[in-house]
Amino acid sequence: MTEDDINDLKRKLMVAHLNIDDEIAWHKETILRLQDYFYDNSLVGYSCEFNGRMIIKRFDLEKVVIDYLTHVETYIAKIRVLEQKKKYVQAFMKQLTKEQQTALKKAIMSYGKLTGIEHKFYDEIQEIEEAVNFMRGFKPEVNTDHLDMGEFNLDDNFTEAVKVLEENQQ
Repeated sequence: MTEDDINDLKRKLMVAHLNIDDEIAWHKETILRLQDYFYDNSLVGYSCEFNGRMIIKRFDLEKVVIDYLTHVETYIAKIRVLEQKKKYVQAFMKQLTKEQQTALKKAIMSYGKLTGIEHKFYDEIQEIEEAVNFMRGFKPEVNTDHLDMGEFNLDDNFTEAVKVLEENQQ
């Protein structure tokens, strides 16, 4: 993967964070479509003849209701996460001047190397993702860059490696 490809992926992520409202609206529309589908279903069973035998299929209300509510709860949880991200993105954008906001939006639509404002926004997105994941109970990745693995000496690094492992398990 080239540097330009990586920059394109970063820009797509930035665009997605600037357009969170669209994603929230899509999830809300999906909930409404699920609701329409649920209420459009017939809540009765059906019968048919197969090989001279009458087959009766009963409507499994419990399964249908549980499936419906599970899907709706999943989309509601996604909306909550997106709204939290939106709040953080808006707070970041308020820190920028109008000129910086305009420069960021123009830069995101370009190609090539990332500008300084794009790097700043991308770093903010990384922090937002980490914060939201932490709130959802996912621990951030452990940074082991400070461990010198080039000249690994078990005696020197053992205590520090155990500390990293213990922190990761908590």
